[in-house]
Amino acid sequence: MISNLKKAELPIEVNIDSYHDIRKQMEYLKDADKVNERIALKMTELNSFKNYSADKMYSFIDKTNMYLCFGNRGIFDQSDAKIKYYRPSLLGETVYQKKLHPIIPFIFAWAKSYENLIDLTLYLVTSNKRRDPNFSLMLELLICYSWFMEAMKISFEGLGKAKM
Repeated sequence: MISNLKKAELPIEVNIDSYHDIRKQMEYLKDADKVNERIALKMTELNSFKNYSADKMYSFIDKTNMYLCFGNRGIFDQSDAKIKYYRPSLLGETVYQKKLHPIIPFIFAWAKSYENLIDLTLYLVTSNKRRDPNFSLMLELLICYSWFMEAMKISFEGLGKAKM
Protein backbone atom coordinates (compact mmCIF):
# COMPACT_ATOMS: atom_id res chain seq x y z
CA MET A 1 0.00 0.00 0.00
CA ILE A 2 2.71 2.48 1.00
CA SER A 3 4.80 1.75 -2.08
CA ASN A 4 1.89 2.87 -4.28
CA LEU A 5 1.86 6.37 -2.80
CA LYS A 6 3.35 9.04 -5.03
CA LYS A 7 6.07 11.20 -3.54
CA ALA A 8 4.61 14.54 -2.55
CA GLU A 9 5.78 17.58 -4.48
CA LEU A 10 4.52 21.10 -4.83
CA PRO A 11 2.97 22.05 -8.16
CA ILE A 12 5.15 24.30 -10.31
CA GLU A 13 2.55 27.09 -10.19
CA VAL A 14 2.73 27.18 -6.38
CA ASN A 15 6.51 27.44 -6.49
CA ILE A 16 6.38 30.18 -9.11
CA ASP A 17 3.96 32.18 -6.94
CA SER A 18 6.18 31.58 -3.93
CA TYR A 19 9.25 32.69 -5.91
CA HIS A 20 7.58 35.95 -6.95
CA ASP A 21 6.27 36.61 -3.42
CA ILE A 22 9.70 36.09 -1.87
CA ARG A 23 11.31 38.28 -4.58
CA LYS A 24 8.86 41.10 -3.74
CA GLN A 25 9.70 40.77 -0.05
CA MET A 26 13.41 41.11 -0.81
CA GLU A 27 13.19 44.18 -3.05
CA TYR A 28 14.45 46.34 -0.20
CA LEU A 29 17.83 44.57 -0.04
CA LYS A 30 20.73 46.74 -1.05
CA ASP A 31 22.95 43.87 -2.17
CA ALA A 32 21.14 42.88 -5.37
CA ASP A 33 23.73 40.20 -6.18
CA LYS A 34 22.73 38.19 -3.11
CA VAL A 35 18.96 38.35 -3.68
CA ASN A 36 18.84 35.14 -5.74
CA GLU A 37 20.95 33.31 -3.19
CA ARG A 38 18.61 34.40 -0.40
CA ILE A 39 15.49 33.48 -2.37
CA ALA A 40 16.95 30.05 -3.15
CA LEU A 41 17.85 29.54 0.51
CA LYS A 42 14.33 30.49 1.58
CA MET A 43 12.82 28.12 -0.97
CA THR A 44 15.11 25.38 0.30
CA GLU A 45 13.89 26.01 3.85
CA LEU A 46 10.32 25.70 2.57
CA ASN A 47 11.16 22.41 0.79
CA SER A 48 9.87 23.95 -2.42
CA PHE A 49 11.81 21.64 -4.73
CA LYS A 50 11.41 18.43 -2.75
CA ASN A 51 11.01 15.41 -5.04
CA TYR A 52 11.28 17.50 -8.22
CA SER A 53 12.68 15.73 -11.26
CA ALA A 54 15.09 17.48 -13.61
CA ASP A 55 12.18 17.99 -15.99
CA LYS A 56 10.11 19.77 -13.32
CA MET A 57 13.06 21.92 -12.28
CA TYR A 58 13.66 22.85 -15.91
CA SER A 59 9.98 23.87 -16.16
CA PHE A 60 10.34 26.04 -13.05
CA ILE A 61 13.42 27.75 -14.51
CA ASP A 62 11.68 28.19 -17.85
CA LYS A 63 8.47 29.64 -16.40
CA THR A 64 10.31 32.08 -14.12
CA ASN A 65 12.43 33.29 -17.06
CA MET A 66 15.69 32.53 -15.26
CA TYR A 67 17.04 31.14 -18.50
CA LEU A 68 17.27 34.70 -19.83
CA CYS A 69 20.67 34.96 -18.17
CA PHE A 70 21.94 32.57 -20.85
CA GLY A 71 21.70 35.47 -23.30
CA ASN A 72 24.38 37.37 -21.37
CA ARG A 73 27.86 37.28 -22.80
CA GLY A 74 29.83 34.42 -21.36
CA ILE A 75 33.51 33.63 -21.25
CA PHE A 76 33.38 31.86 -24.61
CA ASP A 77 31.37 34.63 -26.29
CA GLN A 78 34.06 37.24 -26.04
CA SER A 79 37.31 37.67 -27.85
CA ASP A 80 39.22 38.33 -24.64
CA ALA A 81 42.67 36.81 -25.05
CA LYS A 82 43.26 37.13 -21.29
CA ILE A 83 40.65 34.43 -20.59
CA LYS A 84 43.15 31.62 -21.20
CA TYR A 85 45.37 33.01 -18.44
CA TYR A 86 42.65 33.08 -15.75
CA ARG A 87 43.12 30.94 -12.67
CA PRO A 88 40.36 28.30 -12.46
CA SER A 89 38.81 29.99 -9.42
CA LEU A 90 38.74 33.36 -11.17
CA LEU A 91 37.25 31.75 -14.27
CA GLY A 92 34.42 30.22 -12.22
CA GLU A 93 33.74 33.46 -10.40
CA THR A 94 33.73 35.38 -13.69
CA VAL A 95 31.18 33.02 -15.21
CA TYR A 96 29.01 33.30 -12.10
CA GLN A 97 29.14 37.10 -11.89
CA LYS A 98 28.78 37.87 -15.59
CA LYS A 99 26.24 35.28 -16.63
CA LEU A 100 24.89 32.62 -14.29
CA HIS A 101 24.28 34.28 -10.91
CA PRO A 102 20.47 34.32 -11.35
CA ILE A 103 20.18 30.56 -11.81
CA ILE A 104 22.98 28.74 -9.98
CA PRO A 105 21.63 29.20 -6.41
CA PHE A 106 18.31 27.65 -7.49
CA ILE A 107 20.03 24.72 -9.14
CA PHE A 108 21.85 23.99 -5.89
CA ALA A 109 18.69 24.54 -3.84
CA TRP A 110 17.20 21.68 -5.86
CA ALA A 111 20.10 19.31 -6.61
CA LYS A 112 20.80 16.48 -4.22
CA SER A 113 23.43 14.66 -6.28
CA TYR A 114 25.83 15.01 -9.17
CA GLU A 115 23.37 13.06 -11.31
CA ASN A 116 20.79 15.80 -10.68
CA LEU A 117 23.27 18.41 -11.89
CA ILE A 118 24.08 16.48 -15.05
CA ASP A 119 20.41 15.78 -15.86
CA LEU A 120 19.42 19.42 -15.45
CA THR A 121 22.46 20.60 -17.39
CA LEU A 122 21.42 18.45 -20.32
CA TYR A 123 17.92 19.94 -20.20
CA LEU A 124 19.33 23.47 -20.04
CA VAL A 125 21.87 23.16 -22.84
CA THR A 126 19.34 21.60 -25.22
CA SER A 127 16.38 23.76 -24.15
CA ASN A 128 14.54 20.59 -23.17
CA LYS A 129 15.56 18.80 -26.37
CA ARG A 130 14.27 21.55 -28.66
CA ARG A 131 17.73 22.57 -29.93
CA ASP A 132 21.17 21.21 -30.61
CA PRO A 133 23.34 21.30 -27.48
CA ASN A 134 25.00 24.59 -26.62
CA PHE A 135 28.43 23.27 -25.61
CA SER A 136 29.83 26.62 -24.53
CA LEU A 137 26.91 27.00 -22.10
CA MET A 138 27.52 23.47 -20.85
CA LEU A 139 31.17 24.23 -20.13
CA GLU A 140 30.23 27.48 -18.40
CA LEU A 141 27.67 25.66 -16.24
CA LEU A 142 30.19 22.97 -15.25
CA ILE A 143 32.88 25.56 -14.45
CA CYS A 144 30.37 27.54 -12.42
CA TYR A 145 29.09 24.46 -10.54
CA SER A 146 32.62 23.64 -9.51
CA TRP A 147 33.40 27.19 -8.39
CA PHE A 148 30.07 27.61 -6.57
CA MET A 149 30.46 24.33 -4.70
CA GLU A 150 33.94 25.32 -3.58
CA ALA A 151 33.04 28.94 -2.75
CA MET A 152 29.93 27.99 -0.78
CA LYS A 153 31.52 24.86 0.70
CA ILE A 154 28.77 22.66 -0.71
CA SER A 155 28.99 18.92 -0.73
CA PHE A 156 26.12 16.61 -1.50
CA GLU A 157 26.63 14.91 1.82
CA GLY A 158 25.73 18.12 3.70
CA LEU A 159 23.94 20.21 1.10
CA GLY A 160 21.28 21.45 3.53
CA LYS A 161 23.96 22.82 5.86
CA ALA A 162 25.58 25.04 3.22
CA LYS A 163 25.62 28.75 3.96
CA MET A 164 24.48 30.92 1.12
